[in-house]
Amino acid sequence: MADLTSLPDLLGGRYRPHALLGEGESAQAYRATDTWRPGEDVVLKIQRVSSPVSAMHLRREFGLLCGLRHPHIVEVFEVFNI
Repeated sequence: MADLTSLPDLLGGRYRPHALLGEGESAQAYRATDTWRPGEDVVLKIQRVSSPVSAMHLRREFGLLCGLRHPHIVEVFEVFNI
């Protein structure tokens, strides 16, 4: 898994990671600032992808989440590879 020092200063051309919030078996979550929306903090989820099939499932899951809007579901802004 990536630690904060191994991450680029800017992820996806806009997100600046600040601190590790937590980690699980397959992912880490970081607090970050969205440089395109000053003052907006976001959470970056860095998922470990072990195979092309798991990458496909992850992209499909996030694609579905991108279309949902509900106060009890996190909003997904984008998905990209690092």
